[in-house]
Amino acid sequence: MGRMARAIRFGLLPVFLVALAFHAIVAMAGAQVQSGTITGLVQDQQGAVLPGVTVTLTGPDRTATFVTGSDGRYRFLNVAPGTYKVTAELSGFVTLLREAVVVVGANVELPFAM
Repeated sequence: MGRMARAIRFGLLPVFLVALAFHAIVAMAGAQVQSGTITGLVQDQQGAVLPGVTVTLTGPDRTATFVTGSDGRYRFLNVAPGTYKVTAELSGFVTLLREAVVVVGANVELPFAM
């Protein structure tokens, strides 16, 4: 191996390693979770799942809605830490109101029995 090839090979190795380390640090910093989730199952009093329920999340920084599917489940992703009111509404049923406290990286399971 010539002197020029050796200089290029060993001269670029440290640059490559620094770039690789920088990329890894940036990727880890971006992967840190700064939010939580609220999920749940909506059922009737007999335990049957309820599709079509409008679940509304209301908090200091956002309001969002989710309509349950055939499995009766709802989910709110990337919810900032804080206290939220969650309501479940379906025609023919009493509207229910619950409170959820979200912390970073946690999933709050909040079921409803209508």
